[in-house]
Amino acid sequence: FAEPTSLDVRHVEHWNVPKMALLKQIFRPSRLP
Repeated sequence: FAEPTSLDVRHVEHWNVPKMALLKQIFRPSRLP
């Protein structure tokens, strides 16, 4: 179960990165110009 787990983790991180960035931007409007 190591191979599928690694792939799953990578997939989750891939879509989690942009989601976290969006959430951070939304929650931190101070970063906006």
